Formats: sequence, C-alpha cells, structure tokens
Amino acid sequence: MSRGLEAELYEATVKFYETLNESYRTLDPTPVYELVTDRCGACKRYIESVDLTRRKGHRNADLGHYIIEDFEISEYSIGGDYQTVLFKLTHTGLRELDAKGREVRNVKRRTVDGMIEFVREDGRWLVDEQYLN
Repeated sequence: MSRGLEAELYEATVKFYETLNESYRTLDPTPVYELVTDRCGACKRYIESVDLTRRKGHRNADLGHYIIEDFEISEYSIGGDYQTVLFKLTHTGLRELDAKGREVRNVKRRTVDGMIEFVREDGRWLVDEQYLN
C-alpha cells in the first residue's frame, strides 16, 4: 500500500527544513543540493548564507529548529509531478558568533506563512521553490 500524497509531501517538507538546520549547524550545505532543483532561488540563498558564515570564520550557536503546522496541499497545485504545499513555519532562532565567540547576529523566534513548490524527479520530491511571508 502506498503512502498518501499529503504524507509524502509533508515528509519531504520536514526533511528539507531538518537538512537546512543541519547545514547551518555544520556549515556544510552539500546535503541541501540533494533535496532541491537548480531552479530554487530561495535554496541558493540558504546555501550562500551557510557558505558566507563559514568563509567569515563564524559559527552558529543555540541553533533552534523548525516547526511546521497547518500543513496542506494547495488547491492551486498543478497536480501530478508538480505539487504546492502551504503551512505555518516557525523557526526558534539562532545566534551567529564570530571567530572570537562574540555575537554578531541574533535571529529571534518567528512564525511565517510558508509555501513550497515541489517537483517529482526520479521518484523523489524536490523543492523547486520556497516562499515565506
């Protein structure tokens, strides 16, 4: 018996944000590439942010986590191998520290409306674009 579409997309959404969080922790964005298409502009900005933090010799501390709520497939999804999901996304925050351990950035907890456009390639759901408002 196959899993339902909504369960598959929810799992792909959770995996995306868990992988982003791990990239911010390790300062290695490589695993993110496996979950996204080359077209994803938001994904490129996440990767650039991780790379910049590493290049500056900084690190992230008190790295929070992502909370996904009110998840649903959009009624405006194209369908088939192209699906759009909507959700509330909370990130619990993080602090960026310089090489001497001084705080240079403090990202507070915030909740936004999220949307991800997924495309199925080779049997896997990939993030084609992500929007936060």
